[in-house]
Amino acid sequence: MNKRLLRGVAISSVCIISVYFAFFSPSDKSEDLMKTNDKYVLKILKDEGYSNKDLYKIKEIDSTDYTVQKIKLDKDNVKTISGIAFVDSNVIVSDIKKDSLFMYDSDFNLIKSVGKTGNGSLEFISPSDVKFANGKLYVLDYGNQRIQILDKNLSHIKDIKFEKPDEFPEFIYTSMAIDKDENIYLSGETLFTRSIQKIDSNNKSSYIKDNFSGNLYYYNDILYAVNFGQFLVNRSGELSVNTGRNFMLSISKDKLKKEYEFNSPLTPASFCMDEKYTYVMSDSSLCLMRFDRKTGKYIDNIGKYIEKNMQSMARMDAKDGDVYTTNASNDVYIYKKK
Repeated sequence: MNKRLLRGVAISSVCIISVYFAFFSPSDKSEDLMKTNDKYVLKILKDEGYSNKDLYKIKEIDSTDYTVQKIKLDKDNVKTISGIAFVDSNVIVSDIKKDSLFMYDSDFNLIKSVGKTGNGSLEFISPSDVKFANGKLYVLDYGNQRIQILDKNLSHIKDIKFEKPDEFPEFIYTSMAIDKDENIYLSGETLFTRSIQKIDSNNKSSYIKDNFSGNLYYYNDILYAVNFGQFLVNRSGELSVNTGRNFMLSISKDKLKKEYEFNSPLTPASFCMDEKYTYVMSDSSLCLMRFDRKTGKYIDNIGKYIEKNMQSMARMDAKDGDVYTTNASNDVYIYKKK
């Protein structure tokens, strides 16, 4: 099992109806899971007779509206990109293997780097997501069970500790979002902790429990979430994940709400938004897919990526109408609207 992602095997073709991920949590009893099912927005499904073939409604379209620029980061500096964020005109990437942060200008010339392995200020253990919010850079320093908060120049401001599920030492949070009130939200892609951890401005932790596993994104004062898949209980009572039934969800008052269902199984590695569109890196179709932000209507695919990069710490963000994505080969792709 992959120590860092716990994601399993992704699909190589959109024609495959479903795939199950070999994660089994012996502490979860199927009868207990189904008893509490009715109170959740995201239901746990029963495997018997389940099919998502009705989801394959779209004919995929390759866009001609974008140009793509590939940036190859210096492999002597960056080992494995695990996050990307914008700080004014600069770009920040986190490196989960080198325990470091790198700051580039808009042309990807290296400005500075900070970090090394450790537990002091500006030291990291497996940093994953990074986000710039409220004038500060938030670094998900997972191995140290904290978020390090830095200023625009990558100088340390303070740490915020978060809880780690002790019963699941392999689990890692991979996605983070920060709202305007400086509440921090953490999630991952796993069967083990089917919830979103919230850390409020007083550093108090709570959980939004709703069978959720996936990614988060904060946009226009709304916290959005896209689930990685939907949970199934099979005939043996084991829990697994089906790649179909992907929803755009919003979070308000610590409750999940369905905005719409995507009409194609996505196996989303990451997603982001701008004023008009939602962009999803879909491991099902190996494409960067574009949807109408408000309705979820599929528009087209604006780029493709190769199979060996599917299970990377794929991160993405949007800025000024451009979409930035990363992959396991330490490439940054910039998709620009013509």
